[in-house]
Amino acid sequence: MVSLKHSKQLKWDSEDEGLESWLPLVHSPPRRERVLEIWIPDDVLSLILQFLVEEVRNTTNAPHERPVPIIVAGVCRQWRALCISTPSLWTDIAIRPYGGKNGGRNIAANKAKLCDLFVSRSGMRPLKIKVETWMESTSFNESSPRRVKLYPDYVSSRRWKEVQALIDTIASSAERWHTLDLKCHWRIIRQLFRALPPRSTPMLEKLIIEIDEFPEGITQTLAHFATASTLRSVSFNDCAQQYPIDLPWEQLHSLKVQFYNRLQFQRFFGNLTLPSLVNLQIIPCDDRGTDVWWQPTFSQLLDQSSMKLRRLVLDLNVLNQQDLLAALGSAPSLAELELVVPCSGSNQWSHSVFSVQMLQHLTLESIHHKSSLASQDLLPNLQILSLIVAIHWFPPTMQALISMLESRTTSRSDSFGTTGLQSFHLQLNAPVESSEPIERLADELFIEDVARHLRSELVHCSKLYTCIVMESWNSVAFPVPV
Repeated sequence: MVSLKHSKQLKWDSEDEGLESWLPLVHSPPRRERVLEIWIPDDVLSLILQFLVEEVRNTTNAPHERPVPIIVAGVCRQWRALCISTPSLWTDIAIRPYGGKNGGRNIAANKAKLCDLFVSRSGMRPLKIKVETWMESTSFNESSPRRVKLYPDYVSSRRWKEVQALIDTIASSAERWHTLDLKCHWRIIRQLFRALPPRSTPMLEKLIIEIDEFPEGITQTLAHFATASTLRSVSFNDCAQQYPIDLPWEQLHSLKVQFYNRLQFQRFFGNLTLPSLVNLQIIPCDDRGTDVWWQPTFSQLLDQSSMKLRRLVLDLNVLNQQDLLAALGSAPSLAELELVVPCSGSNQWSHSVFSVQMLQHLTLESIHHKSSLASQDLLPNLQILSLIVAIHWFPPTMQALISMLESRTTSRSDSFGTTGLQSFHLQLNAPVESSEPIERLADELFIEDVARHLRSELVHCSKLYTCIVMESWNSVAFPVPV
């Protein structure tokens, strides 16, 4: 049993956001305490703390704020002991080697100590490593600046030694990496890969790379992860050129990529074989409405790989309506589809890609009109449909949307041997560049009345789970795992 105790707030040195300023929270006993008459078993409290850490862990992007496990461990002796004896609280390591109130000074040395502390306390559990050397924020306060960045080319030789020591510290835990998330300058990524011994990532399952200012003229390919036998999920933010990283493409289950134009799309997918891929997400690098999709290359990818895609997520800035029809027609195995339909001043045309006409194409024909499932029926195996749209899209398309959903949830779809639609998610947002709050737009468009009508029309579709969410561009149907 353990009592919940709260100590007086421990001193926090606001002038020094380095590791030394909060290490006493972890290694020294707290000051005078007062006991609350609440008793919770250790196992229950441990679950509560794990839930707390999971919920709060990624809510801040201020580089010098204390990690959540450190804060929790500083509450009282009991919490400290419980935190130290719970390895799962220390498995997520976020390293941001920049920050502080003095204009972004380098605190890489302190971050190396932080990394060592988390690695030692996480036991032998798999680790999720996140390294960010740049960050953008819309906030204007000191704890979350608009733009902070570590510029490798402008770091002094002494500071770079600290950065290199941090890189070596991170690399030393590679045998326990489960997820590696890098939001870094290419030089940092290259140095990290060079610090890794061969075949040192036997547990790596997920790789995320977001490069700032991708350098031109890279001639050396990094081949370390080519032998990562457990790697299943990869995400790249910028495929402006052939990515200089060798990967075991044939074993990937999930791939997320970004492009600026069709040529990059063709170069990236033209020579790939992805026989195990079931989840593909393609989004543009900007919102200028430039076509990225090239259907011949996509069809070739499907044919060469004998791929059976299950989930496809598309930002409709990447393709026009004709390409969307062709893409969906070439992937009948799809069971999960998410379409993001942004609408802003720079890409109004994308609003028409997923239109009434497209909804009609997705509507299954009645069993009374044909005896078997015809080839023109798109996505016969669709089970989950998610639409993330600007709010203006909804009212004009509602009747066509209802007809499409009904065709996929009644006995007509079952009669063709298909499972039928199980889940429909609709997320309505204010246009990207709109200055009006979404509540006002919703009132002007009578969104609540329209949504109520949609639900009433679908009430007989008892098997269909319907979720309508306001003001969320982050996927509800397919949330990104923390």
